Amino acid sequence: MPTALFDKLCDATDKALKKMKKPLVRKKIKRALESAYDDAEGRKISAEESLVNGRKDFENYDVNEILRAKVEIKKTGEAQVALKKEYLELFDEEMKC
Repeated sequence: MPTALFDKLCDATDKALKKMKKPLVRKKIKRALESAYDDAEGRKISAEESLVNGRKDFENYDVNEILRAKVEIKKTGEAQVALKKEYLELFDEEMKC
C-alpha cells in the first residue's frame, strides 16, 4: 500500500527539523563546555591569588588555606583537561580557549 502524501510530508518535516536542530544543539553543548572551562579558569585564578596572598602574610600564615588553594588549583586544572578532552571527543576539534 503506498504511503500517503501527508505521511511523506510529516516524515520529511521531522527530518528537516532534526537537521535544523542539530546545529543549535551542537552550539548549546559547545557553549556549556566552554562556560564550564571558563568557570574552572576563574576558580583557578582565585585560588592562585589566595595562595600568593596566603604566603605573603607571614604573621597569619595558615597552612590549611595554603593547602586548600593548592588542591583547588590542581582540581580545576584537571577539570579543564577533562573538558578539553570531552570537547575533542564530541566535535573532533580543539576547544578554543
